[in-house]
Parts: sequence; structure tokens; C-alpha cells
Amino acid sequence: MSDLAERKLIDTSLRYIDDLGLMLPPPAPRMATLLAPAIQSTLGSLPSAQNQDAGAVLDDSLLAFTGGLSDQNRDDVMDSLLLMQLAASKKYNKEKEANQWYSFYHDGLSRLGWLTTARTFQDYSPHQSSFTMDEIALEIIAQVGGPNFAHVARKAATALANNEKALRVFEKSGSSEQVASFKMLPCVQTAQGDVVMMLNFMNFVKTARTKKVLFFTFNRDQVRITRSADRVQLNARQYANLRQSVSQKLGRIGEAFIEGLEI
Repeated sequence: MSDLAERKLIDTSLRYIDDLGLMLPPPAPRMATLLAPAIQSTLGSLPSAQNQDAGAVLDDSLLAFTGGLSDQNRDDVMDSLLLMQLAASKKYNKEKEANQWYSFYHDGLSRLGWLTTARTFQDYSPHQSSFTMDEIALEIIAQVGGPNFAHVARKAATALANNEKALRVFEKSGSSEQVASFKMLPCVQTAQGDVVMMLNFMNFVKTARTKKVLFFTFNRDQVRITRSADRVQLNARQYANLRQSVSQKLGRIGEAFIEGLEI
């Protein structure tokens, strides 16, 4: 890509970021406390993945970072995903408009420097007669991304199951009694320092009357599962030109949606 074409791409992305509307957290008694720190301060308090695996809940997303991922890369992943999560939820009702929600989210990530391909949902029929949704998500990650992604995602799921506060944030964001959705997003860093992520979006309609998402045991005839799984990579050079604009757009709303995990 020529320098002129790259500059035009960056300018287009900056205008896109500036025009995004963002969903704000609902009013709550603790809101003054939750909104106080800027998002970068929030991210700075999360576990570093530079020496060991780490994870975080970001709204209805479970992120997992393999050891060796730089803190800058971790923060770039968190910021870009949160921006599009809030923008998509501002524009579409995820429960009633899942396809439109995810298409907007996916397109926005591509504008922020994520190199993506798949964006369509496919039906998924488990072979098991009963299962939990974390088992199904991990099965898909292993099929599409391979064992390295599945390993770190499994560790994050185990940590989430044992962290009541993080689980509350996750399940409150992703479920009603009829429909649920979530994203399980393991990230690795290549030898060249680039971030590669499994973008695994799960959506399911359920007849079982529960708001539980990951760790409730469903029978096969109780859920209809659709999913979109894509192996994506962040263009670090492109995102570096957008980082400040993304951070400014997020402002001080990040902490209400984020909870760290020791995995």
C-alpha cells in the first residue's frame, strides 16, 4: 500500500471512530465509583500477560491472553473490542438483531486494523446429547484455531467459573431467558510481535428457562446454536495511528464493563 493510500485509510478510520455512538452503562448506586478512572487506568490494573497467561471479562466477551503478549498489545485488543462492543450495542438490539449487531461489530473491527474474513453465522449441531456452552465454544475454537488457542481459552473459562464477580458481569451482559450470546476470544502473540485472535461469537435460542450462559447443562433439544468463528490478526502499524482516538472516544466508561481474571 502506498503512503498516500495508507493515509487515506487512516483518515477514514479516524472519521469513523469520531462518528460512533457508544452505549453507556445503566445508572446504578455505584456508578460514580465505576466511572471515575479512565479506561487506560482500568486496563493497567488487569493482570499482565507478559510472563504468564492472563484473562479478562469485557462485557459479554471472555478474553484470554497467552503468556508473552505485551501489555501494549493487550491494551490495544481490549480498547478496540470494547469500542465496537459499545458502538454495536448502541445501534442494534443484540437479542433481537443478532446478525446486524455482529455485522456492524465485525465491520468496525476491520476499520480499526483487524484483518478479518468470516462474518456470517452458521448453525452448529453438537454431537453430545447434553453439554455446557463453554464446552461447545472450546470445541469450536479447537476445530478452527487449534490447540494453542483452545488451551488458553480453557484456562480462562475455568478462572471465570471460579470468579463470582466476573461471572456476574459476563452473564448480565449476554443473556435473557430466551436468547443468549457471548464471545470467547483467545489471543496469542507471534514471534514478530503481532496479535492473532480467535474471534468466536456464539448465539443461541433456548427453551430452558435460565439466564445462565456458559456453565448450565443444556440438552440438545433445548437450544438452537449459531456461531461465527474467524482467526483474525491486528495490523499493529495501522492501529498505532488510531490508538489515541480510540482511547479518547472511550473516555471514562470502561471500568463498568471490565473485570480481570487470574488464570
